[in-house]
Amino acid sequence: YRTLREDLHELIDIVNSKSKIISLPPKFTKAILQGLDMTRLSPLAPYHYKTFDKPYYFDLKPLIALGWNPQYSNIEMLKESYFSYLRGDYSEGKSPHNQPIKSLFLEMLKKIS
Repeated sequence: YRTLREDLHELIDIVNSKSKIISLPPKFTKAILQGLDMTRLSPLAPYHYKTFDKPYYFDLKPLIALGWNPQYSNIEMLKESYFSYLRGDYSEGKSPHNQPIKSLFLEMLKKIS
């Protein structure tokens, strides 16, 4: 398994982005994200910001035992999501989670990044 950071670095390289990954203190970051969530300014759900600093994986052995096999690696899924976003494969300003995209938060984030 690779870390999310490693996969994101690879995605940045693949799409030739100038993006940088920075580390933030988990307690501070979670407090800010919870505040944004409470004011409905964040496109993230609580499970996104409450677990971002925790290592985890899904044990696929039970599914593989039933005959299922994964078709894509994590990096392949990140690439597909990125290119799907660029193509506009989402409907009327909604994310795949069917939550309205909070453009105010995204605009504020663009200004400070």
